[in-house]
Order: sequence, then C-alpha cells, then structure tokens
Amino acid sequence: MYYRNLQLQTNGIISDGRLGIPSSFPFWCGHYLDPNDKNRVIQDGEPCCYNHWLGLPNRWDRRHPMYQYEVDLAEDMKRHRKIFVEKAAGLGITEFVLRWLEWMAMTSAEFQNAQVALISGPNRNLAKDLIARMTGPKEVNNDFHDLGTKGIAYDITDYGFKIGTVRFDAMPSDNIDAVRSMPNPKAFFIDEAAFFLMQASKEIQVRQAIEHYDLKSKPWIIWVSTPGYLPEGVFYQIKTEEPSKYRKISLDYREGLVTHPESFTTIYPVEMVDEAKKSPAFAREYMLIWGGGQGNIFHWKLVDEVTEEYDLRLGNGQKGLYVDPAYGTSKFAILGLEKINGIIYVKEALQFDRPDPTAMIDLISQKAPSYSNRIKVDSARPEIVTGLAGKNIRAQEVPFNKELSNMTAKAAEAVKNKKVRIHPVFHDLISQLKAAEFNEKGHPDKKKLTFDLGDTFLMGVDDLTISSEGHVLGGIPRSSFQDNSRGSFLSGRQHPNILDYDLGNSGGLF
Repeated sequence: MYYRNLQLQTNGIISDGRLGIPSSFPFWCGHYLDPNDKNRVIQDGEPCCYNHWLGLPNRWDRRHPMYQYEVDLAEDMKRHRKIFVEKAAGLGITEFVLRWLEWMAMTSAEFQNAQVALISGPNRNLAKDLIARMTGPKEVNNDFHDLGTKGIAYDITDYGFKIGTVRFDAMPSDNIDAVRSMPNPKAFFIDEAAFFLMQASKEIQVRQAIEHYDLKSKPWIIWVSTPGYLPEGVFYQIKTEEPSKYRKISLDYREGLVTHPESFTTIYPVEMVDEAKKSPAFAREYMLIWGGGQGNIFHWKLVDEVTEEYDLRLGNGQKGLYVDPAYGTSKFAILGLEKINGIIYVKEALQFDRPDPTAMIDLISQKAPSYSNRIKVDSARPEIVTGLAGKNIRAQEVPFNKELSNMTAKAAEAVKNKKVRIHPVFHDLISQLKAAEFNEKGHPDKKKLTFDLGDTFLMGVDDLTISSEGHVLGGIPRSSFQDNSRGSFLSGRQHPNILDYDLGNSGGLF
C-alpha cells in the first residue's frame, strides 16, 4: 500500500484525552483518501496522523498530501540523526521539517525536557518568522500552524515557545553563544544555510558549536538550503566533504512534478515551472547548480561565452597582478592577467580567508617578477603597498571609491565584446561574475555575496584595457550611463542596464 512504511508508532505522551489524539499517532497516515472509502477525502482535523490533524499544507490553491520525496525524507530522519538536504525552491522542505519537529516534541520521549534550535541567517526577522509560522493563528495567515490557538504551544514570544516540556528557540546564525549555552538540545534545524553571508570562519564556528553536542545529547542536526550564489560556505563544505557523517539528500525541481496517486496533485503547477525556466536563476534555484547566474552586471550566458580552456603558463604579453586585500568579512584576492593579441586572459585567481598580511605580502613579492612587477592594490589597505615597498616593489594604489563605476562599466563591456577569456578552473571567479548585481549606486552589490575576485577582475581589466576620451559602451556613449548629480554609473533598475543593448548578436537573453 502507498506510504505504508510510514506508519510510525509513538508512545503517546500527549494523549491525555485533552486533544482527542490516540496513543498511536503517526506523522503521516499514508493516505489522502480514506482507505475504507476511496470516494472520501480525509479532512483536516481528523486524528489519523499529525499532518491531517494539523491540516494539510495549502499552496497555489491546492491542498497537498505528503509526496514520496517527503516520505523518503521522513524515513531518512528516522534512521539518521545528521541530515543534509539540498533542495529546489518551493518543495516545502522547511514546512516539512517544522511539522516533523512539532510532532516529535509532542510524541517522543527522547524530546522531553530538551530544546530545539531553529537557526536562520543573520537577519533576526527570519528567525522570528519561523516561530510565527508554527504558533501564529490561521486568521492572520493560512500557512500558520495555529499551535497557540490549539493549546499546544505556550509561553510564546517572538523568538520561542514551549510544547509540553520541550523548548523551541529561533536564533540568527551569528548568535553562537546562544547555541553553545543550551543544556540539552535534541534537534538543530539550520534553514537556508547557504545564505548566511558570514565570514567563513564564523560559519565554521556555527557548525562546530552545533556538532560539539554529538557526544552529549546526540541531537538531530538538519541542514536545509537551496544552492547559494557562490560555491562556498559551510553548507557547500558539507555538500562536498567525503567521507561525511551526514546523510546527504538532493531534491531538484523534478520531484515537484511527480503526481500523487490519490490526490492527483503535484507540488508545482506545471505552468509555474515553465515560467521559472525563463529566469537565469532557474539553474540555481531549481536545478541545484551552485552559482547559477542571476546577476545583472555580467550576464551568465556572456560569461559562459568567454569561458574556455587555454594555456595557463605566462607568455610574452602585457601582464599585471591585481590585489584586493581582506577587509571585514571579505577575502584576500589575487588575480593574475595577461593580454595577448588584444585579449585579456586570466592566468591565476587566488583567494584566502583572513590570511596573515605578512604572508600575503611575501606571496605577492614572489609572484611580482613574473608579472613584470606591475602590481595594483585596492587603496583601502595602504599597509599592503607599504609592505611591498619594503621589498623594493612599487605597487600602485587604486582608489576604488572613485574608480569603481568606470571599472564596472569597462569590465562589463569587455566581457560582452569577448575581449577577455576565463579558464573553467577559476570557478570562484566565474560564479562571482555571474551572480554580481548592481546596487543603488551602480556598483556591485556586496551585501548579497562576496565579490573579492570580482573586484580584482574589474581592476585588472581596467588596467589592461586602453581607454580614450568618449569611449563607447556597446554602441552607447559612456555619458548615457552617468548620473551627473552623483557622478556614478547607475544600475539597470534606475537606468537602462548596459547589457540591455546589442545582446541580440551575442546570445544574450535581455
């Protein structure tokens, strides 16, 4: 029988007659239709299982049973305590995990007198939203679980509540101290973990703070996310590490198109998927391709067109080494370029997470002779230039605040006109270029992603491209993109994006 393997038996801790829930209370009964009357749909509120009792999820004006990928996930969570789920957007995995945690708090003896941590990104509102979804009344939002009104949740605040003796707390990912101070955590749910946008060492600290409970309370640790803008961070680390202690599950958009045999529904409407395929973000959000381009500075297809294999050895062309030192949560990036027959080739692309500045100065000084001692450094870190001067290397400072608009425009034009080449081994640089978006000043938006190699690319292309007065961008004069009141290159949100022009002959989609 369909879903028979999910008839889970519980010890009925909350079966005190108050809720009318039987002692055998499975997470999912395995049916959308009444097994004794196939003409009758099981209604919300019936106590055959937790999901029906709570009410099946509604999305796109459809009532959804548990689909096979969710049944399989429930079985995995029954057998494994460390779960990694890389999923397409909109599959309902966050909803599934929240429901599973509620059910375990209500029915599992192991969860009693324990804590459940819901960890989101650094934005506290995201943590607050998880609590609201579980406890809030359906009168406010039909997606809310209504546990407060049902009398299940109590001691409700913006960031926590209790079910029986189980405490739920939602916390942002940068609150590591709160994670470390939990006396008896039984589950950690880390949601959208690819979008923490924290310094790499901080993300690792979050993972370490969670996993150090392995030998203490033996908690469930559940990481869930769609792929990130860049192939980096702790979620990507878990994805790629082997061997791994995690049960790894990948769910792309095709799972959402499988029809349930009783409800005859799919989690995605087909027309929605057809529309989503038109977006450059489809590769990342639905096909699980990390860094799948969706930026508006360097169109992803144009970046693909300048990506090819070539000899990475330095030749007799014009060369330069470009440095973006680490600052705050950024990385230390070094890019080596060589211009041959009018084409700029990326010869090396390195980035380091919070390295020792002295070690970086030594590394740059070692590479400098190979690049004809042509070194340019972001002026935000003058000590790097000073350190290189101590080794008899004269590096030039680049004032990013003044030059960034023109550098961005020139680099975008060079990619569009195929005046650069990027070897596929430099996947970090490729991903950063594809994901880069304009901010309100017309500069690369660094709040959403790291762009350190991207900055060195802007610097290097600007340096090796011969510019002249009245330079033209894709047939449009540079002055067409200048905001004279602010002196900056504007974003496509306020003025036409430079990529909106002349893409018909270059395979662009805009």
